[in-house]
Amino acid sequence: MKEHSPSSTAAPADLRAQRRWPLWRKIAAYTILTAIALASIWFIDRRVDALAKDAPAVQSK
Repeated sequence: MKEHSPSSTAAPADLRAQRRWPLWRKIAAYTILTAIALASIWFIDRRVDALAKDAPAVQSK
């Protein structure tokens, strides 16, 4: 393993050039992240609706 100078703060993996992701992988990553976000919103909304139905009704004066 190479020794780096003590003043270097970059991780060893950051010192070499990384390949760019192909377009299909970028699209797949964004699609998966979007699906997770939508599923999370749906799940939380469903849970809030269920809790609201169980809560006692509040009468306004």
